[in-house]
Amino acid sequence: MKESWIAYDMGFSDRRSDYCTRSAVMGSGTDASYIVDRMAAIVGAGHAISGTDASPDYGRDEALDENPVVPLAVVLPGNAGEVEQVLRACNEMRCPVTARGSGTGMSGAAIPLAGGIVLSFARMNEIVEIDTDNHVAVVQAGVTLAQLDEALLPTGLVYPVFPGESGG
Repeated sequence: MKESWIAYDMGFSDRRSDYCTRSAVMGSGTDASYIVDRMAAIVGAGHAISGTDASPDYGRDEALDENPVVPLAVVLPGNAGEVEQVLRACNEMRCPVTARGSGTGMSGAAIPLAGGIVLSFARMNEIVEIDTDNHVAVVQAGVTLAQLDEALLPTGLVYPVFPGESGG
């Protein structure tokens, strides 16, 4: 039987609500182990972790007035292809995804939605290019400000914005 998601309401006033209806979305696979197993098949064992086994840092960012939320899982893709596959699987399961760089944001945007996953870009930490002529750096989403600053040091350039911790 095909589920109809036309009336699926994403406009909740409390964005921390658990709106991923497990029984309707995943059939018999109603626990975090189902999500972790499905994500591990995409990103490899050890790169999909149950939220309860992951660092508490994955449930928060640097926002002072937001409460931490334990995600169902933390998924660490290694490349854009894995990101695409994870997002396709989560879309199919109607499982919320919270993208996370280093968690240095101050607005609560890296705090996961209850019942969803954290898509951490920590493994995608390559500096692709530093174009000194145009003052442009092309980096993957998991590059920390400390990494970028260190790579820029020999060029005499600097990325002056440090919104929170510099990662590491």
